[in-house]
Amino acid sequence: MSIAERRMKLFDIIKTEKTIQLNKIADLFCVSSMTIRRDLQFLERQGLVILTHGGAILNEVTEIEPSFVDKLKNNIQSKNEIAEEAASYINNGDTIILDCGTTVLQMLKYIQHKKIRLFTNSYPVCQHLIGNNKIEIFMAPGQYSELSAGFFGLYTINFFNELYVDKVFIGTHGFDYEYGASVPDMLDAQTKKSLLRAGKQKYLLFEETKVGNIYQNIFATEIEFNKIITR
Repeated sequence: MSIAERRMKLFDIIKTEKTIQLNKIADLFCVSSMTIRRDLQFLERQGLVILTHGGAILNEVTEIEPSFVDKLKNNIQSKNEIAEEAASYINNGDTIILDCGTTVLQMLKYIQHKKIRLFTNSYPVCQHLIGNNKIEIFMAPGQYSELSAGFFGLYTINFFNELYVDKVFIGTHGFDYEYGASVPDMLDAQTKKSLLRAGKQKYLLFEETKVGNIYQNIFATEIEFNKIITR
């Protein structure tokens, strides 16, 4: 098990149990107490947990991500303009990845006539493409998140780690020209990193209102993208 995988599983346990004891978790993962302490210190720096004597508790005051439905209602015109430009970079015969996100979702109306192969972890993307006989669609497995209406976690990451596609289209909650693209949730950030690794060309989509917002989990810097599309 990699360090990233262990830390994600550790955070899953803390989210469920709300509190953990260092020694018990060390035994569970078959590693030293010092290793788990370093993992907990990493999670604390992300703002996800609060260290206690001999363990940690969930930081329940961490900034909460707006729901998917709420985000659908915001900046509709900007999202459509961004989506239309992003879709113009997709050609017949391309293999692409579409991220979870309301701006990326708007791309579907502009690509539904194209003959492409599409991989995604977004449940709404799959729903919208039911009955489309031009797009070959593949759905990633994983843990479902109501907030993002998509799948995340180790199974999702492993799925995308096995892929290499022409183009990846990805959204973000915040963007800063110095620090890059960021999201509130660590699992979301790790999943987005796996999507980006799978793509030959990488496109970042976001509304201008997100510029200057920096969340705890940075998943990519500006120079990692071939094209940044914003309005």
